[in-house]
Amino acid sequence: MRLLFRYWTSIAAFICISCLSMIKSQTLQTHSHAQACVPVPDKDPFYIPPTGYEKAAPGAVLRWRAIRTSAFLRVIPSSVAGWQLLYRTTAINGSAIATVTTIFQPQEAKTDRLVLYATGYDSAATQCHPSYNYRLGSLPRNPEMDGEILIIQGLLRQRYVVSSPDYEGPDAAFTAGRLAGMSVLDSMRAVAHFRSKLKWSDSKPAIVGVGYSGGAIAIGWAAALHSQYASELLIKGWAQGGTPVNMTATLLSIDRTAWAGFNIISIAGLIKPSAYLADLQPVWWSVLTTKGKTMVAFAQTRCFLHVLMKYAYQSIFAADIQSSGRGMLHHPVLKRVMEDNTMGLSKTETPKAPMLIYHGAHDEICPYAESVTLVRRWCTHGVSVNFITYDNSMHFTALVFGISKVYGFVNNAFAGNLPQGCSYHHSRRSIRSPIGRVDKNLMPIMRRLEPVVRKLASWDRKVKDSSKDDDKFEAMKDSRSLS
Repeated sequence: MRLLFRYWTSIAAFICISCLSMIKSQTLQTHSHAQACVPVPDKDPFYIPPTGYEKAAPGAVLRWRAIRTSAFLRVIPSSVAGWQLLYRTTAINGSAIATVTTIFQPQEAKTDRLVLYATGYDSAATQCHPSYNYRLGSLPRNPEMDGEILIIQGLLRQRYVVSSPDYEGPDAAFTAGRLAGMSVLDSMRAVAHFRSKLKWSDSKPAIVGVGYSGGAIAIGWAAALHSQYASELLIKGWAQGGTPVNMTATLLSIDRTAWAGFNIISIAGLIKPSAYLADLQPVWWSVLTTKGKTMVAFAQTRCFLHVLMKYAYQSIFAADIQSSGRGMLHHPVLKRVMEDNTMGLSKTETPKAPMLIYHGAHDEICPYAESVTLVRRWCTHGVSVNFITYDNSMHFTALVFGISKVYGFVNNAFAGNLPQGCSYHHSRRSIRSPIGRVDKNLMPIMRRLEPVVRKLASWDRKVKDSSKDDDKFEAMKDSRSLS
């Protein structure tokens, strides 16, 4: 536990130092009064949809507001215009729900294109919504988002309009992939409708979707559902990395590791009303002990960092957490839900736009083999995929290793310069020079990420060395027998 605490506090410290070093001309004192001025989502009436919103079409804008966006640490204002849209989207059972997307518009923005960035906020608690954390004056509940704000800053420097939705829906239904995918697509619709402020120059803005880890759940499912759910959108490409493709495989991979808390967050997310409450909660409540229910309740009120620290190295199969042991994985309801959230199983759910998919070969959270399987399936179904394996990378280092490739993919997608067909590439990126080649305009941002990735790589290795590799091997064998 002490190792994990040092791991996360080191990451947070390095990100904060990196962010602060970029804002030499501004001071914290000027804007400190903004603290406590921003209510959390469950106390903010903006998030409550108006009466009768259920009759609106998916993607309809229900209300909007201008906001002051936070560049870093939620006390430094950014120089970009910001808006938030409450929009109508769809729950797992097909009913209407409403969630929020945040729009960033830089000066002299390109008015014919949009980048949707899905953050990996990985939480079953509504106060961890990106829409809250992006606002100037919000309290620092999700410090890891400061690193992803750096990536968004790189997109803004290239004059892209960027939107970032609360894709888990109004109740933070973490790992409900289909819900996340529909939320992403409806966010794109909503932003495209917001012409009064964004002044789109074309009738349909071209769009590229980007996401890593938890954000890749949203991007992967949006790509899969695009042609069925929102075929009118002009999608030019999708970029996803570190993808949790197979929920069962991921659960087994991280059980009894430093990342075991993600399993608790996933249970807490999947039993939300927007997800599988009616079907799944009775199943879990019949086997969870008092301790297990307390763990789920904790996960529904905390951002993921707190949950990971509290429940590191726990086993979801332990008798003091639930009474069914590994047999729980064979329960027909749970098995159906897990399969329903496994990417690539249905040929009818196949992306149409080209894709960049990248993954660390030694990913300790989301099994690399499952991404390989997904790419092969999608390539068989005719999807154009550029698949990059970072041979010397684990989960968090692959995020940074892939940034330059993501920026290049976004630019080429909008230019229509992406090749057709599937290609497979391997890369060994040096920790001493992790960023790769980028436009000189982006170097101030990318240089600030270099010390972060070095620290991530160091602690990635230490956490891996502290895990029980034999147990993880047995877990992966169990995963294959269930597929």
